[in-house]
Amino acid sequence: MIGGAGWRFAGIGLLCAIRLGSARAVVLNDTVSLVSATPAAAQAALTPQTFTVTTAGMYTVTVTDLNLPVALNSLNVAIASSTNLAANLGAVGTSVTNTVPLAADTTYTAQPLATAAAGSTGAFSVVVTAVGGANPIFQNQWPVAGSSSALPPGESTLSTEFTPTSSGTYQVTLSDRAFPAALSSLQVEILQGATPVCATPINLANPTCQVQLTAGTTYDLFVVAQAGGAALAGLYSLNVAAGGAVAYGATTPVGTLPAGLPFNVPRNEMISLQLADLDFPAALPTLQAVVAQGSAVLQQYPAAATESFSASASAPPVLVFVFAQPAGATGEGSYAVYAKDGAGPLLDTAQPVVDSSHYGFSFTTTVTAAALQLSATDFEFPAQFSALSAVAEQQGMMVANTTVNTDFNSSAGVINLVAFAVPAAQTPIGLFRVSLYTQASDSVVYSATQGVGGLFLTIPVAVPAMGDYQLQATDLGFPAPFTNLAVVITNNVGIAGEVFGSGSVTFNAPATAPYVINVVAQVGAGESYGLYGLYLATAPPVPTVSLSASPSSITAGRSVTLTWSSTNATGCTAEGVGAWSGPLATSGMLNVGAVNVATTYTLNCNGPGGVGTMSVQVTILPPSLGGGSGSVGLPTLLTLALSVLWVARGRVTRRNGPGARSRS
Repeated sequence: MIGGAGWRFAGIGLLCAIRLGSARAVVLNDTVSLVSATPAAAQAALTPQTFTVTTAGMYTVTVTDLNLPVALNSLNVAIASSTNLAANLGAVGTSVTNTVPLAADTTYTAQPLATAAAGSTGAFSVVVTAVGGANPIFQNQWPVAGSSSALPPGESTLSTEFTPTSSGTYQVTLSDRAFPAALSSLQVEILQGATPVCATPINLANPTCQVQLTAGTTYDLFVVAQAGGAALAGLYSLNVAAGGAVAYGATTPVGTLPAGLPFNVPRNEMISLQLADLDFPAALPTLQAVVAQGSAVLQQYPAAATESFSASASAPPVLVFVFAQPAGATGEGSYAVYAKDGAGPLLDTAQPVVDSSHYGFSFTTTVTAAALQLSATDFEFPAQFSALSAVAEQQGMMVANTTVNTDFNSSAGVINLVAFAVPAAQTPIGLFRVSLYTQASDSVVYSATQGVGGLFLTIPVAVPAMGDYQLQATDLGFPAPFTNLAVVITNNVGIAGEVFGSGSVTFNAPATAPYVINVVAQVGAGESYGLYGLYLATAPPVPTVSLSASPSSITAGRSVTLTWSSTNATGCTAEGVGAWSGPLATSGMLNVGAVNVATTYTLNCNGPGGVGTMSVQVTILPPSLGGGSGSVGLPTLLTLALSVLWVARGRVTRRNGPGARSRS
């Protein structure tokens, strides 16, 4: 399995938009995406449509199978925002209506899944109307084509057209290039309207035909080819020409043979092209190539080598078709193709070669001449890889790899990175990053993240300002929940946040910098599709809470009133005893009754930004000297003062009484 899988995701929504209003969030991503399990499923997927609700309320959603000309085989429609599946309706052969609440200032996606009978067609409609409203806020119709059977292994078809610029007798020449093996069958048909232009069929047994073609007339060309050999790979050329006038000329791969690696030739000249085995992670036992331009083969490479050949500037781009196989013991290998003329490089590429149980990925960038370091980082998301390695290539040579030597001196120009990853057996998905750093300052020159083992998508995001941001991922469960859905946001340093399944994470962006949202998904067992939503925006503020007790210090048995308020909160919960317990409004006042012991009262307020908390304590004063209520009034103070004076007077009288010594 090589490279990414861009065909597996179809997303629609809002990217990098700013919602109006000072209290609104800055929205960086607001999308709903459909994941297709296979290329065939992706090709059959219907295009979603969006609509925006401006007024919150109840809306009717009506899905109707139009029975044109007959009922569909299957029909399901999801109405979803990036955070919520609002409706899921099925309506084969009939019309179904649901009434659902829709939120204001929210973009919704209508994502249909429908199939028609093989060889037939169908159509359906979706209408959304406010309850009590006269006019729909959204309506759309979709045509549905009948499904076609999959091609047999190793079979390829071509359907195209060509228009001659001059009239005359043209020679049609079909050539099996027997690369890497001869084709089992090859058939060509050229039609003008519905009429074949060749009197006899064009095939391997009859590879040529002379036809009369008219200038300015468009002809249809159909080719069916079946690869032979164990690899089920092949190559053929087809040329339609009259002397020097070429109406059509091309070389086309069949079966598992990859598409040709292209490059343009600026002038008629000699080209030097190197086919190199990078010997990383192991040598390739099979490495062959054919270089073609139009229908002409310019050079063949039975093994790795450097060869020179002439090419024409006026002809189509040069294509390099490479057939490679890894060693059975390792299942991994890599090669490079480097082409140049007298003025400089024309093509510099490196590609992984893996078997069906391994993963290889290629990345290309340009660098200046510098001392660099190659790095491959395992994010251990959701688990550590069993193996992870990378190699850097320039001008047909391996310049660094993560196994032996990561430091190298780069030349100015294109550099290619090839990475290999093996997920852990118990966790078949993972995420890694390949990077180039300067050796002197450890500055990032290039960085790319890649998911492994599942359907993978990367979404670059530019953070506009320093601050807190919140990423929310939602498994919309349409048509069924994902087996695995993992979302991680990364930057050049590492992971900023991660979400498994449905949930949200808040992260701090210390400075404006490029971030990447990475999605790794596996559709539900037996399913062809899955639907998820992503919402990334400035994080809502954390709720603030104010809580006070009056009075806060009392004698035992007195009553206490608690007063509270909050901001950025949607609800509050009291933690304490008695009346202070359970859900509360976001502000208010409550008499909690008599308090006999020191008590702590806590209030938690929830909001989109998290939870705010505050506590207050009511303390109990010690009992007063006279008991009672604990207060000391003026009469009591006077009584105490007179008692003190009386005692003092008695002491003086006794000191001056009989038997006392006079101080005169």
